[in-house]
Amino acid sequence: MACTRCYQDYISCGNETIIVAGTLEANTAYKWVLTTATGAKYSADVTTDANGNFTITVVDLPNGLLNPYAGEFTLEIFDNTAYQCGPASWNDSAYCDAYSCISFDVRNGEHVKNSLGCPCPE
Repeated sequence: MACTRCYQDYISCGNETIIVAGTLEANTAYKWVLTTATGAKYSADVTTDANGNFTITVVDLPNGLLNPYAGEFTLEIFDNTAYQCGPASWNDSAYCDAYSCISFDVRNGEHVKNSLGCPCPE
């Protein structure tokens, strides 16, 4: 049974890409699903790199979607072979417990942060 706890995080405004880090299987096909505060869903297929990370290209999302006034977003990852069975889980690591989603918001300011998840990408 998948864990239902979300990892809490944030990104800054103006990113061109979002690096999603964690302990997913390396070089594995997944589907990510991004849900907005109003329930709209966006998704794409992705393959993790050798470290189990993947990248979301912001230009592939609707223009202006990721803004500091949009509320909280939820990112889930699904195994492409079991998409209908529920979200996959980011595995336990030395830094955090397993989680099945990432809840995040977008923040203003001059600090640049374009990564989500635990542990942070190298």
